Amino acid sequence: MLWIMRLSWFFFAAMVMVVFSPSLHSFPPAEAIRSSNLRFSSQITAVDSLNRLSFRKATAFRNAEECSSNDRKILGKTDVCDPSLVHVAITLDVEYLRGSIAAVHSILRHSLCSENIFFHFLVSETNLETLVRSTFPQLKFKVYYFDPEIVRSLISTSVRQALEQPLNYARNYLADLLETCVRRVIYLDSDLVVVDDIWKLWSTSLGGKTIGAPEYCHANFSKYFTASFWSDNRFSGTFAGRSPCYFNTGVMVMDLEKWRRFGYTKRIERWMQIQKSGRIYELGSLPPFLLVFAGHVAAIEHRWNQHGLGGDNLRGSCRDLHAGPSSTISESSGVQAWEVRPSELRSTVTPTSASITASFWSDNRFSGTFAGQSPCYFNTGVMVMDLEKWRRFGYTKRIERWMQIQKSGRIYELGSLPPFLLVFAGHVAAIEHRWNQHGLGGDNLRGSCRDLHAGPVSLLHWSGSGKPWLRLDSKQSCPLDSLWLPYDLYEHSP
Repeated sequence: MLWIMRLSWFFFAAMVMVVFSPSLHSFPPAEAIRSSNLRFSSQITAVDSLNRLSFRKATAFRNAEECSSNDRKILGKTDVCDPSLVHVAITLDVEYLRGSIAAVHSILRHSLCSENIFFHFLVSETNLETLVRSTFPQLKFKVYYFDPEIVRSLISTSVRQALEQPLNYARNYLADLLETCVRRVIYLDSDLVVVDDIWKLWSTSLGGKTIGAPEYCHANFSKYFTASFWSDNRFSGTFAGRSPCYFNTGVMVMDLEKWRRFGYTKRIERWMQIQKSGRIYELGSLPPFLLVFAGHVAAIEHRWNQHGLGGDNLRGSCRDLHAGPSSTISESSGVQAWEVRPSELRSTVTPTSASITASFWSDNRFSGTFAGQSPCYFNTGVMVMDLEKWRRFGYTKRIERWMQIQKSGRIYELGSLPPFLLVFAGHVAAIEHRWNQHGLGGDNLRGSCRDLHAGPVSLLHWSGSGKPWLRLDSKQSCPLDSLWLPYDLYEHSP
C-alpha cells in the first residue's frame, strides 16, 4: 500500500511540473521566431516580447531642394502608386525588429530624397505598425500581412532552425502582396545598414533581367546543392547553357512586372516541392532562388552588399570589410550586431574657424591671408603631394613663418594642422571623402566612439586622441577598432 501511495505522489508531482513549468511545454512551429538564438524565452508571447522593446523617435528627415515629388495623396496618405517613389521591402518580426528599425533609419539618414521612399513591411504578426509609426512619425509605409500557412507545408528542415521560419520566404511573394502598380522594389534583409543613397541602388539598370543582386562567381557554387542533386541530370540540367554564380538574396532589386508575367513564385515553389520529396539542398530559402535565377541575374556592384559580417554561421567569428567601397553593410549569418554590444555613435564636423583663435580673426594682417579664397578644413593625415611644386614655391619656409608668428602670439590651437590650413586652405585639390574616413579616434574626446561617414570607404583614419591599439589593449575598444585589428603585427610579451 505504501508503494502505491508513493507512486501516486510521484505522478501528482510530475503533473504539477508539466502544468506549471512553461519550460516543459511544447509549442507548435507557428510560434517560432526566426532567430536560432532566441533572446526571449519560449513562454513569452510575441506581445510580451514587443512590450519589452523601446525605440527613440527618429529625427524627421526631409527632402533636399533638388528632389522632385508629385506628392499625390489619397485620404491624407501618400499614394503608393506615385511614380516618384522608391519602393523598399523589409520583413518585420519581434526578434529582428531592432535590426529592421536600424536598417530603415540608415536608409533615411543617407538619402537625399528621404520623403520619396516608401517602405513595404512584411509581417506575420499584426501588432508592429504602431511601434514603427511612433519611431518614424513621418515615414511613408504600409504593412502587409504574410500568412505563414501559405508556405509552411513547402518548407524543409535546414542546417539552422532560423532558416526554416516562414517569414524568410515572404520575399518570394512580393509580387502577389504588393500593389500591381508597384513595378519595381528593393528587397533588403533585416540585418543590414545602408551607408549610401538608396536612390543609386534603385536606379540600377537590370538590363532586361528580373532581379539584380551582387554576384560572387568565385564562390564554390556546387556546395549549395547536395550530391544527389548533381548526380541527377533532371536537376543539374537546369543550369545547362547558364553560367550560374552565387548571389546573396538579402539585397535585391526586383522587377515585379516581369516576375508576375513569368510566374516566378510558382517556379520557386516547384523546387521547394521537389526538395520535400528528395533532399537536393540544405540552406533554406536561398537555393530555390539560385535554381531559378542563377545565371540570369543583373550584376550589382559588390559595394551594395558587404555581407557576412554576422560571422558566416560561426558564432563569435568576426569578419572584416571586403575590399573596395561600401554602400550596404550586412550582418548576414548567425550573430547580429545588436546581440553583441550596443554603442552610441556620434558625428561632428570641425570648421576651419575652430582651428584658429579669436586674436587671429581680429587682426587683418593675419585673417587677410584668406582674402579671395574659399578656405575649407582638410585633414593632413591623408595627402597627395607634388614635391616638385613644393620645392619650387618654398612651402616649407611658408609653414615655418606661420609657426614663428604662433610663437610670438597665439593664433591657433591644434598643433601641426593650422599652419597647413594657413598656407593651403582654398588651394587644395579635392579628393573623394572615401579616402579619409577620419575622426575614428574620437575627435580628441576620449571615449567618444564615432560612426562611419556616409558613402563609400577606401581608408579608415583613427584621427583624434583615441588610438585603436591602445583601446584594444585596455579592453575599452570602440566598435570600429576591430577593423584595425587584422593588420596589427605587434606581438604581446608572454
